[in-house]
Amino acid sequence: GEEIKIFDSRLSVDGSGSPGEIIEISGDQLSVACSEGSIQILRVRPQGQGKLSTSEWVEAGGVETGIRFGS
Repeated sequence: GEEIKIFDSRLSVDGSGSPGEIIEISGDQLSVACSEGSIQILRVRPQGQGKLSTSEWVEAGGVETGIRFGS
């Protein structure tokens, strides 16, 4: 898989799923399940690219709910 660096994120007590699983994509953020709650990701830097907003990264393709980071 491709390495992704995460920038501009925040914790949330909401959300359920397997840790590392993208559980929601909404507007300018995506939510990834943690062992407790979730993390809302606002900006990323895919390998070999500059920083992107989450919406730009999703529009570029290959990102959808159900995908699991670290697998």
